[in-house]
Amino acid sequence: MRTLVIESCPTATRWCIEDGKTPQLTQSFRLWGHRHGKHGKWLWTDGSERLSAFDDETISVGSLWEHLLDPEKTDRHEDAMLLIAATFSEIAIEGHLDRVVFIIPESLPQTSQNALITALSLRSRVSQRETYLLWRSVALALSEDSRGQDDSSRVIFDYGHLVSEFSTLKIADSQGYRCPVRDFTSHRAKGLPHNDAL
Repeated sequence: MRTLVIESCPTATRWCIEDGKTPQLTQSFRLWGHRHGKHGKWLWTDGSERLSAFDDETISVGSLWEHLLDPEKTDRHEDAMLLIAATFSEIAIEGHLDRVVFIIPESLPQTSQNALITALSLRSRVSQRETYLLWRSVALALSEDSRGQDDSSRVIFDYGHLVSEFSTLKIADSQGYRCPVRDFTSHRAKGLPHNDAL
């Protein structure tokens, strides 16, 4: 199964394609979008070139994440579409994809999750049934060496987005596979400003 795995943060976007071979991680710093006029096409850059301060509309990946993480914001589809457009601005995929996995922070509201699934499915041409969101805490725990036998719980600190989060994960063993599972009985915190994280 050919899977595109994407991690988008305010400061970088990383992705790889898993298809049975050794995945090659690629990174992009196209974090600024600008367009000339209301109906112009968005162009994504690393922000190093000078952007017009008059006729061009500009937006950053950081501000898109800020909107998507805001629990009070109601309409999230435009922000999700722009974030996915920025994410895919440098991804060149040859051939078809069977599945897409997008890594998200735990504080992402459900409405933003739904908007991201829709935007991902449209952009990647993968059905919504094969478009998955994966919490960053679980992704970090999955990145451990799975051959180890340490089954103790993990506390994951995440500073990847505009807020800090930490959660407790238990390691479950089933049919020879080890998988991190979020422990909802333990203390969790999400959406903390970086200054208050510790």
